[in-house]
Formats: sequence, C-alpha cells, structure tokens
Amino acid sequence: MTGDWNRDPKFDQDRRSSTAEHRLDAEIDQLRSEPGYLERLFDRILGYGSDAPRNSHAAPPIYADQQLDRSDFTRKSLIRADFRGASLVGAIFTGANLDRALFCDAALTEANLAEAILTGTVFRGADLSGANLIGADFTGADLRGANLQGAYLWGADFNDADMKDALLDGAYVGGSILSHARNLTLEQFRSTIHDETGAYRLSMLPDPPSKKA
Repeated sequence: MTGDWNRDPKFDQDRRSSTAEHRLDAEIDQLRSEPGYLERLFDRILGYGSDAPRNSHAAPPIYADQQLDRSDFTRKSLIRADFRGASLVGAIFTGANLDRALFCDAALTEANLAEAILTGTVFRGADLSGANLIGADFTGADLRGANLQGAYLWGADFNDADMKDALLDGAYVGGSILSHARNLTLEQFRSTIHDETGAYRLSMLPDPPSKKA
C-alpha cells in the first residue's frame, strides 16, 4: 500500500465516549434478552406456547396438601412441582412431565401415570398402590418407602432409582427395567408378579383396578 492512511481522529474519540459504550451495552443486553433458536426449541419441547411469556426463572407450581382426587394433568409440564402430602387418588398424569417433582407422602392410589416422565422425582413415603405406571420413566427417582403394592409397572424404567424399603407386593413388573435399580432386594422382587420373558405386551394387560365406591 502506498501513501499514508490518515486515521479519523473522531474514531478513537467515539470508541472512548461513554455514549458509544452505553449504546454497545444496550445492544448486547438486547441480544441476551432475545431467545435463541435452541431456547425456542426447548420451550416448544417443554410445552410453552408461542404467545406465553417466557420466564426461565418461574417458580414451580405448588399443590402441597391439596385435595386433588381424580384431577386431570394429562401431558402437563409440571417440572419440579410440589405435590407433597397432596391427595391425588385416581388422578391422571398420563404423559406428564414430572421431572424432579415432589410427591413425598402423597396419596396416589389408583392414579394413572402411564408414560409419565418421572426422572429424579421424589416419591418418598407416597402411596402408589394400584397405580398405572406402565411405561413411566423413573430414572434416578426416589422411591424409598413408597407403596407400590398392586401397581402396574409394565415397561417402566427404574434405572438408578432408589427402591429402599419400597413395598412391591403384587406389583406387575413384566417388562420393567429393574436390573439397575438401587437398594432393591431379592425379597422385594420375589413379592412381585412377573413373567419369565419380561415381555412388554399391551394386548396381555389385565383390566385396570376397579374404582372404589
């Protein structure tokens, strides 16, 4: 390159000016506040509508100690929801996302949680007797002391779930993944109802438990 390049003296002055810095900060803040593609995709997966306000810090729903018998939560996103001590007899959670939700000491007798996402969910001391848990994902769940007597567990995944002192008498476990559950004893497994192949056949399922009057 021949000749001298004369730098505009205003260039450095504008760079150093507080007005320019504030303008740049404002542009960065705007970019940060706009959800990117991946964030919008996650919102769609989690069920946020396009018109719903986006708030990643929204508090989880609280239903602790409420009477919610036979309530319908089908396919709801209830991540970290608090159901501690709630009465949820016969409630419907089919396909719901209950990741890391709290059900400590909740009454879920004959509830329907088929195909629900229950990863990291806490059921410590909960009553799930007679519940429909077919195909549910209990990965990493806490089921210590939970009552699963007579529950339907076909195809449920208990990988890394803590089963210490869980009651499994008469639970239907054909096709469920129990091999990597934690604190599951041979006595607990022997108390279940299972077939030799572990096949998961929907056509072979018995009728659901009858509702109590």
